[in-house]
Amino acid sequence: MTRNQVSHLIAARTGEPLSVIRRLGFQIKSEPREGPAAEEICLVVLCPFCRGAVAYPGRSRGGSAALAECAGCDVYFEFEDRDVFPARSRAAGGPAPTRRRYIPS
Repeated sequence: MTRNQVSHLIAARTGEPLSVIRRLGFQIKSEPREGPAAEEICLVVLCPFCRGAVAYPGRSRGGSAALAECAGCDVYFEFEDRDVFPARSRAAGGPAPTRRRYIPS
């Protein structure tokens, strides 16, 4: 957005004359990015058994939710759409944490 476009937009929203807006010197402030880049984000669901993040499997051909797979627990499980959330991908966040499997005695 150019300075002229910003001035016109602010003048239209506030009802002030364009000369006043130009004299006050409004500008767009660029803020530093704090979040991860788009390519660093992936969708995940939590495994109900180990609570580990599992990649979102997407939808099946019929439009229904596919089963998510937890490799650590060796299970497939159902999930609701509200359980899906964004997280950093493993490549961006470093190596995957090691998981210990619970083996009953």
